[in-house]
Amino acid sequence: MKSKNLVPNWRFPEFKNDEWVEKPMNKLLTIGSGRDYKHLTKGNIPVYGTGGYMLSVNDYLYDGESACIGRKGTINKPVFLTGKFWTVDTLFYTHSFKGCLPKFIYYSFLNINWNNYNEASGVPSLSKTTIGKIDIPIPLEKEEQEQIVSFLNSIDNLISTQKQKLVTLKEHKKALMQTLFPKGDETVPIWRFPEFINDGEWREKSLGEICDYWNGGSHENSLSKDGQYHLISLNSIDIEGNLKEDMKRIDYLDNSLQKNDLVMVLSDVAHGNLLGLSAIIPNDKFVLNQRMAGLRKKKNEKIINEFLRLTINTNQKYFKQHGQGSSQLNLSKASVTDFPVLVPKREEEQQKIANCINSVDNIITIQTKKVEALNQHKKALMQNLFTSGEI
Repeated sequence: MKSKNLVPNWRFPEFKNDEWVEKPMNKLLTIGSGRDYKHLTKGNIPVYGTGGYMLSVNDYLYDGESACIGRKGTINKPVFLTGKFWTVDTLFYTHSFKGCLPKFIYYSFLNINWNNYNEASGVPSLSKTTIGKIDIPIPLEKEEQEQIVSFLNSIDNLISTQKQKLVTLKEHKKALMQTLFPKGDETVPIWRFPEFINDGEWREKSLGEICDYWNGGSHENSLSKDGQYHLISLNSIDIEGNLKEDMKRIDYLDNSLQKNDLVMVLSDVAHGNLLGLSAIIPNDKFVLNQRMAGLRKKKNEKIINEFLRLTINTNQKYFKQHGQGSSQLNLSKASVTDFPVLVPKREEEQQKIANCINSVDNIITIQTKKVEALNQHKKALMQNLFTSGEI
Protein backbone atom coordinates (compact mmCIF):
# COMPACT_ATOMS: atom_id res chain seq x y z
CA MET A 1 0.00 0.00 0.00
CA LYS A 2 1.22 3.49 -0.84
CA SER A 3 1.84 5.85 2.04
CA LYS A 4 0.77 9.44 1.98
CA ASN A 5 3.22 12.26 1.98
CA LEU A 6 1.95 14.88 4.43
CA VAL A 7 4.96 17.18 4.09
CA PRO A 8 4.87 19.72 1.25
CA ASN A 9 7.92 20.31 -0.95
CA TRP A 10 8.34 23.89 0.25
CA ARG A 11 7.89 25.18 3.78
CA PHE A 12 8.64 28.40 5.58
CA PRO A 13 11.79 27.81 7.70
CA GLU A 14 10.13 28.40 11.06
CA PHE A 15 7.69 25.51 10.51
CA LYS A 16 9.98 22.80 9.13
CA ASN A 17 9.77 20.72 12.28
CA ASP A 18 6.00 20.99 12.66
CA GLU A 19 3.61 18.30 11.48
CA TRP A 20 0.81 18.26 8.97
CA VAL A 21 -2.18 16.01 9.59
CA GLU A 22 -4.94 14.74 7.38
CA LYS A 23 -8.54 15.29 8.41
CA PRO A 24 -11.86 14.64 6.67
CA MET A 25 -13.65 17.80 5.64
CA ASN A 26 -16.55 17.22 8.04
CA LYS A 27 -14.12 17.44 10.97
CA LEU A 28 -12.89 20.84 9.87
CA LEU A 29 -16.04 22.67 8.79
CA THR A 30 -19.76 22.57 8.13
CA ILE A 31 -21.17 22.55 4.62
CA GLY A 32 -24.16 24.81 4.08
CA SER A 33 -26.73 24.54 1.30
CA GLY A 34 -27.76 27.40 -0.89
CA ARG A 35 -31.42 28.38 -1.02
CA ASP A 36 -33.98 29.98 -3.26
CA TYR A 37 -33.96 33.80 -3.14
CA LYS A 38 -37.20 34.55 -4.99
CA HIS A 39 -39.06 35.50 -1.79
CA LEU A 40 -36.52 38.29 -1.20
CA THR A 41 -36.61 41.84 -2.55
CA LYS A 42 -33.88 43.91 -4.18
CA GLY A 43 -31.08 45.06 -1.90
CA ASN A 44 -27.29 45.21 -1.62
CA ILE A 45 -26.55 41.60 -0.60
CA PRO A 46 -24.97 39.67 -3.52
CA VAL A 47 -26.43 36.35 -4.63
CA TYR A 48 -24.03 33.79 -6.12
CA GLY A 49 -24.45 30.62 -8.15
CA THR A 50 -21.93 28.36 -9.86
CA GLY A 51 -21.62 30.95 -12.63
CA GLY A 52 -20.72 33.73 -10.20
CA TYR A 53 -22.65 36.85 -9.17
CA MET A 54 -26.33 36.83 -10.15
CA LEU A 55 -28.10 39.80 -8.52
CA SER A 56 -28.47 41.55 -5.13
CA VAL A 57 -31.18 41.03 -2.51
CA ASN A 58 -32.21 42.43 0.91
CA ASP A 59 -31.16 39.49 3.14
CA TYR A 60 -28.13 37.27 3.64
CA LEU A 61 -27.60 33.57 4.12
CA TYR A 62 -24.18 33.90 5.74
CA ASP A 63 -21.89 36.66 6.96
CA GLY A 64 -18.18 35.86 6.98
CA GLU A 65 -15.44 34.15 5.02
CA SER A 66 -16.41 31.02 3.11
CA ALA A 67 -14.94 28.58 0.59
CA CYS A 68 -17.70 27.62 -1.84
CA ILE A 69 -18.05 24.73 -4.28
CA GLY A 70 -20.70 23.83 -6.83
CA ARG A 71 -23.38 21.29 -5.90
CA LYS A 72 -24.66 20.86 -9.43
CA GLY A 73 -23.41 21.94 -12.84
CA THR A 74 -19.99 23.59 -12.47
CA ILE A 75 -18.41 21.59 -9.65
CA ASN A 76 -14.73 22.22 -10.37
CA LYS A 77 -14.44 25.98 -9.82
CA PRO A 78 -14.22 26.87 -6.10
CA VAL A 79 -14.85 30.49 -5.14
CA PHE A 80 -14.01 32.45 -2.00
CA LEU A 81 -16.67 34.76 -0.60
CA THR A 82 -16.49 37.17 2.30
CA GLY A 83 -18.97 39.45 4.04
CA LYS A 84 -22.73 39.06 3.74
CA PHE A 85 -23.91 36.92 0.84
CA TRP A 86 -26.58 34.50 -0.38
CA THR A 87 -26.00 31.35 -2.45
CA VAL A 88 -28.54 29.52 -4.59
CA ASP A 89 -29.11 25.77 -4.29
CA THR A 90 -26.46 24.90 -6.89
CA LEU A 91 -23.66 26.32 -4.73
CA PHE A 92 -22.51 24.97 -1.35
CA TYR A 93 -20.88 27.33 1.15
CA THR A 94 -18.78 26.47 4.21
CA HIS A 95 -18.87 27.80 7.78
CA SER A 96 -18.14 26.92 11.44
CA PHE A 97 -14.45 26.23 10.81
CA LYS A 98 -12.52 24.21 13.39
CA GLY A 99 -8.74 24.64 13.60
CA CYS A 100 -8.46 25.94 10.05
CA LEU A 101 -8.66 29.21 8.17
CA PRO A 102 -11.43 29.65 5.57
CA LYS A 103 -8.94 30.97 2.99
CA PHE A 104 -6.63 27.99 3.60
CA ILE A 105 -9.60 25.71 2.92
CA TYR A 106 -10.31 27.64 -0.29
CA TYR A 107 -6.71 27.15 -1.49
CA SER A 108 -7.01 23.46 -0.55
CA PHE A 109 -10.20 23.29 -2.64
CA LEU A 110 -8.21 24.56 -5.63
CA ASN A 111 -5.90 21.54 -5.28
CA ILE A 112 -8.76 19.01 -5.40
CA ASN A 113 -9.84 17.40 -8.66
CA TRP A 114 -13.55 17.72 -8.00
CA ASN A 115 -14.51 15.86 -11.16
CA ASN A 116 -13.19 12.69 -9.49
CA TYR A 117 -16.04 13.04 -6.96
CA ASN A 118 -18.82 13.59 -9.50
CA GLU A 119 -21.87 11.52 -8.55
CA ALA A 120 -23.96 11.87 -11.71
CA SER A 121 -23.74 10.51 -15.25
CA GLY A 122 -25.45 13.60 -16.69
CA VAL A 123 -25.08 17.04 -15.11
CA PRO A 124 -22.05 16.92 -12.74
CA SER A 125 -23.14 16.78 -9.08
CA LEU A 126 -21.68 16.67 -5.59
CA SER A 127 -23.25 15.86 -2.21
CA LYS A 128 -22.49 17.05 1.32
CA THR A 129 -21.72 13.47 2.31
CA THR A 130 -19.12 13.02 -0.42
CA ILE A 131 -17.47 16.39 0.26
CA GLY A 132 -17.42 15.73 4.01
CA LYS A 133 -15.45 12.51 3.53
CA ILE A 134 -12.66 14.11 1.47
CA ASP A 135 -9.41 14.21 3.46
CA ILE A 136 -7.54 17.50 3.59
CA PRO A 137 -3.87 17.72 4.66
CA ILE A 138 -3.46 20.67 7.01
CA PRO A 139 -0.70 22.12 9.24
CA LEU A 140 -1.30 21.69 12.95
CA GLU A 141 0.03 25.19 13.54
CA LYS A 142 -2.46 27.83 12.51
CA GLU A 143 0.44 30.25 12.03
CA GLU A 144 1.70 28.14 9.12
CA GLN A 145 -1.74 28.28 7.51
CA GLU A 146 -1.64 32.06 7.93
CA GLN A 147 1.79 32.28 6.26
CA ILE A 148 0.65 30.18 3.30
CA VAL A 149 -2.55 32.19 2.91
CA SER A 150 -0.69 35.50 3.17
CA PHE A 151 1.85 34.41 0.57
CA LEU A 152 -0.76 33.19 -1.92
CA ASN A 153 -2.90 36.26 -1.28
CA SER A 154 -0.01 38.44 -2.43
CA ILE A 155 0.21 36.44 -5.67
CA ASP A 156 -3.57 36.68 -6.14
CA ASN A 157 -3.45 40.44 -5.65
CA LEU A 158 -0.69 40.73 -8.24
CA ILE A 159 -2.67 38.59 -10.70
CA SER A 160 -5.80 40.65 -10.05
CA THR A 161 -3.89 43.89 -10.73
CA GLN A 162 -2.44 42.54 -13.97
CA LYS A 163 -5.85 41.22 -15.08
CA GLN A 164 -7.38 44.64 -14.48
CA LYS A 165 -4.60 46.19 -16.53
CA LEU A 166 -5.48 43.76 -19.34
CA VAL A 167 -9.16 44.72 -19.10
CA THR A 168 -8.22 48.41 -19.25
CA LEU A 169 -6.07 47.84 -22.34
CA LYS A 170 -8.91 46.02 -24.10
CA GLU A 171 -11.31 48.82 -23.21
CA HIS A 172 -8.78 51.32 -24.57
CA LYS A 173 -8.57 49.35 -27.83
CA LYS A 174 -12.36 49.25 -28.10
CA ALA A 175 -12.58 53.02 -27.57
CA LEU A 176 -9.86 53.59 -30.17
CA MET A 177 -11.66 51.52 -32.77
CA GLN A 178 -14.92 53.34 -32.10
CA THR A 179 -13.09 56.64 -32.60
CA LEU A 180 -10.95 55.72 -35.62
CA PHE A 181 -13.79 54.09 -37.60
CA PRO A 182 -17.07 55.77 -38.64
CA LYS A 183 -20.07 55.01 -36.43
CA GLY A 184 -23.56 54.12 -37.59
CA ASP A 185 -24.51 55.96 -40.78
CA GLU A 186 -21.52 58.31 -40.59
CA THR A 187 -18.97 58.32 -43.42
CA VAL A 188 -16.08 59.85 -41.49
CA PRO A 189 -14.67 58.83 -38.08
CA ILE A 190 -14.89 60.94 -34.93
CA TRP A 191 -11.11 61.46 -34.96
CA ARG A 192 -8.61 61.41 -37.83
CA PHE A 193 -4.88 61.78 -38.01
CA PRO A 194 -4.13 65.47 -38.83
CA GLU A 195 -2.74 64.83 -42.31
CA PHE A 196 -6.01 63.21 -43.43
CA ILE A 197 -8.57 65.66 -42.00
CA ASN A 198 -9.23 67.28 -45.38
CA ASP A 199 -9.48 64.02 -47.31
CA GLY A 200 -13.28 63.99 -47.17
CA GLU A 201 -15.67 61.10 -46.74
CA TRP A 202 -14.68 57.46 -46.75
CA ARG A 203 -15.92 55.53 -49.79
CA GLU A 204 -18.32 52.60 -49.36
CA LYS A 205 -18.20 49.26 -51.15
CA SER A 206 -19.67 45.86 -50.37
CA LEU A 207 -17.31 43.15 -49.15
CA GLY A 208 -18.26 41.17 -52.28
CA GLU A 209 -16.96 43.99 -54.49
CA ILE A 210 -13.67 44.07 -52.60
CA CYS A 211 -13.01 40.35 -52.13
CA ASP A 212 -13.57 36.98 -53.76
CA TYR A 213 -15.47 34.63 -51.42
CA TRP A 214 -15.42 30.84 -51.05
CA ASN A 215 -16.52 28.29 -48.45
CA GLY A 216 -14.25 25.84 -46.68
CA GLY A 217 -14.60 22.07 -47.09
CA SER A 218 -14.69 19.07 -44.77
CA HIS A 219 -11.17 17.85 -43.96
CA GLU A 220 -11.59 16.00 -40.62
CA ASN A 221 -10.62 12.71 -42.26
CA SER A 222 -7.22 14.19 -43.17
CA LEU A 223 -6.16 14.89 -39.59
CA SER A 224 -2.54 13.95 -38.96
CA LYS A 225 -0.25 14.37 -35.98
CA ASP A 226 2.65 15.29 -38.26
CA GLY A 227 0.63 17.05 -40.96
CA GLN A 228 2.23 19.96 -42.76
CA TYR A 229 -0.93 22.10 -42.86
CA HIS A 230 -2.95 23.77 -40.10
CA LEU A 231 -6.70 23.17 -40.23
CA ILE A 232 -8.67 26.36 -39.60
CA SER A 233 -11.95 25.49 -37.93
CA LEU A 234 -14.56 27.38 -35.90
CA ASN A 235 -12.44 27.25 -32.76
CA SER A 236 -9.27 28.46 -34.51
CA ILE A 237 -10.08 32.18 -34.11
CA ASP A 238 -10.26 33.83 -30.71
CA ILE A 239 -12.52 36.65 -29.54
CA GLU A 240 -9.88 39.21 -30.54
CA GLY A 241 -9.81 37.99 -34.15
CA ASN A 242 -6.44 36.24 -33.89
CA LEU A 243 -5.47 32.74 -35.00
CA LYS A 244 -4.88 30.39 -32.09
CA GLU A 245 -1.70 28.35 -31.86
CA ASP A 246 -3.34 25.01 -31.03
CA MET A 247 -4.84 24.24 -34.45
CA LYS A 248 -5.05 20.65 -35.64
CA ARG A 249 -2.77 19.46 -38.41
CA ILE A 250 -3.64 17.65 -41.60
CA ASP A 251 -1.99 16.11 -44.66
CA TYR A 252 -3.56 18.04 -47.50
CA LEU A 253 -1.66 19.32 -50.50
CA ASP A 254 -4.38 20.90 -52.65
CA ASN A 255 -4.42 24.09 -50.60
CA SER A 256 -6.72 26.99 -51.52
CA LEU A 257 -5.50 29.49 -48.93
CA GLN A 258 -2.64 31.86 -49.61
CA LYS A 259 -0.62 34.21 -47.45
CA ASN A 260 -2.61 37.34 -46.44
CA ASP A 261 -6.01 35.79 -47.25
CA LEU A 262 -8.72 36.47 -44.68
CA VAL A 263 -10.80 33.71 -43.07
CA MET A 264 -14.17 34.28 -41.38
CA VAL A 265 -16.28 32.35 -38.86
CA LEU A 266 -19.67 31.44 -40.40
CA SER A 267 -21.28 29.56 -37.48
CA ASP A 268 -21.37 30.22 -33.75
CA VAL A 269 -23.15 28.29 -31.00
CA ALA A 270 -22.45 31.22 -28.63
CA HIS A 271 -24.99 33.27 -30.60
CA GLY A 272 -22.73 35.88 -32.04
CA ASN A 273 -19.63 36.08 -29.85
CA LEU A 274 -17.43 34.80 -32.69
CA LEU A 275 -19.77 35.09 -35.66
CA GLY A 276 -18.20 37.04 -38.52
CA LEU A 277 -14.81 37.41 -36.84
CA SER A 278 -11.95 37.34 -39.32
CA ALA A 279 -8.23 36.65 -39.16
CA ILE A 280 -5.34 36.96 -41.63
CA ILE A 281 -3.41 33.92 -42.86
CA PRO A 282 0.35 34.39 -42.20
CA ASN A 283 1.55 31.87 -44.84
CA ASP A 284 0.30 29.23 -47.28
CA LYS A 285 0.35 26.35 -44.80
CA PHE A 286 -3.32 26.60 -43.81
CA VAL A 287 -6.44 24.77 -44.96
CA LEU A 288 -10.01 26.02 -44.54
CA ASN A 289 -12.51 23.70 -42.88
CA GLN A 290 -16.30 23.74 -43.22
CA ARG A 291 -18.41 26.57 -41.74
CA MET A 292 -15.51 28.92 -42.44
CA ALA A 293 -15.19 31.33 -45.36
CA GLY A 294 -12.15 32.48 -47.30
CA LEU A 295 -11.82 36.09 -48.49
CA ARG A 296 -9.18 37.24 -50.98
CA LYS A 297 -8.77 40.86 -51.99
CA LYS A 298 -9.36 41.47 -55.69
CA LYS A 299 -6.30 42.63 -57.61
CA ASN A 300 -7.42 46.19 -58.37
CA GLU A 301 -8.78 46.98 -54.90
CA LYS A 302 -6.72 49.50 -52.95
CA ILE A 303 -7.43 48.28 -49.45
CA ILE A 304 -4.93 47.01 -46.89
CA ASN A 305 -5.75 43.53 -45.59
CA GLU A 306 -5.16 44.44 -41.95
CA PHE A 307 -7.45 47.46 -42.29
CA LEU A 308 -10.12 45.21 -43.81
CA ARG A 309 -9.80 42.72 -40.95
CA LEU A 310 -10.20 45.51 -38.39
CA THR A 311 -13.23 46.90 -40.26
CA ILE A 312 -14.93 43.50 -40.23
CA ASN A 313 -14.12 42.84 -36.58
CA THR A 314 -15.32 46.30 -35.52
CA ASN A 315 -18.77 45.60 -36.96
CA GLN A 316 -19.79 42.39 -35.21
CA LYS A 317 -23.27 43.83 -34.63
CA TYR A 318 -23.93 43.52 -38.38
CA PHE A 319 -23.03 39.82 -38.50
CA LYS A 320 -24.98 38.97 -35.36
CA GLN A 321 -28.05 40.67 -36.84
CA HIS A 322 -27.67 38.70 -40.08
CA GLY A 323 -27.03 35.33 -38.43
CA GLN A 324 -29.82 32.78 -38.82
CA GLY A 325 -30.72 29.77 -36.68
CA SER A 326 -31.89 28.86 -33.19
CA SER A 327 -29.33 26.48 -31.64
CA GLN A 328 -26.53 28.29 -33.47
CA LEU A 329 -26.25 31.34 -35.69
CA ASN A 330 -25.11 30.87 -39.28
CA LEU A 331 -24.06 33.36 -41.95
CA SER A 332 -24.97 32.94 -45.61
CA LYS A 333 -22.68 33.93 -48.48
CA ALA A 334 -25.02 36.81 -49.33
CA SER A 335 -24.97 38.26 -45.81
CA VAL A 336 -21.16 38.24 -45.86
CA THR A 337 -20.66 39.65 -49.35
CA ASP A 338 -23.32 42.36 -48.76
CA PHE A 339 -21.46 43.69 -45.72
CA PRO A 340 -20.78 47.42 -46.33
CA VAL A 341 -17.14 48.44 -46.00
CA LEU A 342 -16.12 52.09 -45.55
CA VAL A 343 -12.58 52.81 -46.73
CA PRO A 344 -10.41 55.97 -46.58
CA LYS A 345 -9.37 57.25 -50.00
CA ARG A 346 -5.66 56.95 -49.24
CA GLU A 347 -3.96 53.69 -48.32
CA GLU A 348 -1.66 55.73 -46.03
CA GLU A 349 -4.61 56.48 -43.72
CA GLN A 350 -5.66 52.85 -43.72
CA GLN A 351 -2.12 51.83 -42.79
CA LYS A 352 -1.85 54.39 -40.02
CA ILE A 353 -5.12 53.22 -38.46
CA ALA A 354 -4.00 49.60 -38.71
CA ASN A 355 -0.61 50.42 -37.17
CA CYS A 356 -2.25 52.28 -34.29
CA ILE A 357 -4.59 49.40 -33.43
CA ASN A 358 -1.86 46.80 -33.92
CA SER A 359 0.45 48.62 -31.51
CA VAL A 360 -2.23 48.32 -28.84
CA ASP A 361 -2.77 44.66 -29.81
CA ASN A 362 0.93 43.99 -29.27
CA ILE A 363 0.73 45.46 -25.77
CA ILE A 364 -2.39 43.39 -25.07
CA THR A 365 -0.57 40.24 -26.23
CA ILE A 366 2.35 40.98 -23.90
CA GLN A 367 -0.02 41.65 -21.01
CA THR A 368 -2.01 38.47 -21.72
CA LYS A 369 1.19 36.41 -21.60
CA LYS A 370 2.16 38.12 -18.34
CA VAL A 371 -1.16 37.10 -16.76
CA GLU A 372 -0.78 33.55 -18.08
CA ALA A 373 2.76 33.35 -16.68
CA LEU A 374 1.58 34.56 -13.27
CA ASN A 375 -1.20 31.95 -13.25
CA GLN A 376 1.33 29.23 -14.06
CA HIS A 377 3.61 30.57 -11.33
CA LYS A 378 0.76 30.40 -8.83
CA LYS A 379 -0.07 26.86 -9.94
CA ALA A 380 3.54 25.78 -9.33
CA LEU A 381 3.52 27.47 -5.92
CA MET A 382 0.30 25.69 -4.98
CA GLN A 383 1.77 22.32 -5.96
CA ASN A 384 4.77 22.91 -3.72
CA LEU A 385 3.15 24.67 -0.75
CA PHE A 386 0.57 21.93 -0.27
CA THR A 387 1.18 18.24 0.23
CA SER A 388 1.67 16.09 -2.84
CA GLY A 389 -0.68 13.31 -1.71
CA GLU A 390 0.21 9.67 -2.29
CA ILE A 391 3.82 8.80 -3.12
